[in-house]
Amino acid sequence: MTIVNQAASLKEAQTTFDKFNAACRHFLNLDSVLLGHVRNDKKFPEAVYQ
Repeated sequence: MTIVNQAASLKEAQTTFDKFNAACRHFLNLDSVLLGHVRNDKKFPEAVYQ
């Protein structure tokens, strides 16, 4: 099971997941399931800095 973090959109999350899942299949012989994604928040780095 996978959650993609800091994705700008659902499309970006899906693309990232597809690449990740392909690597998992190739190297680990495992299939993952996309549970969802966490949107990119432009204020996050500023909050961490403070």
